[in-house]
Amino acid sequence: MDYTKFRNEALPPEQFHMFVERTSDARMTGDHRSWTGNDKSNRCHHGRVRLSEDPLYLRLHWKAGPDSPKRFVGNLKIKLRKLLINEYLREEDDGIVRLRFYRDHDNIIYIQQRLDFPGIPVGKLAALHAN
Repeated sequence: MDYTKFRNEALPPEQFHMFVERTSDARMTGDHRSWTGNDKSNRCHHGRVRLSEDPLYLRLHWKAGPDSPKRFVGNLKIKLRKLLINEYLREEDDGIVRLRFYRDHDNIIYIQQRLDFPGIPVGKLAALHAN
């Protein structure tokens, strides 16, 4: 499917809501995470998270490079166990998974275990330019 026709706010599409959904600022818990992806780091951002945080509330930003301004992608409610069962995440240790976001050349940001695996589109940004 061509996700480039979607507005950022329309991602992820409804068929992926069992894995990840957008949420409002008001629904973000005090324990939410805030991550910023960076095109200069292989167009990805990843980290280890505990399955006990399921569902994980995460505020995602993205930027072109380390010194560039960050742009808001969205507030996400991420269902870690469902993503793991369907191989969108990989388990690293008992109860620990690696969550990876990748910004493809179509400017869509995906949750994706590896480049050769399918991804779930969670956001879209216009072309970014490094400072």
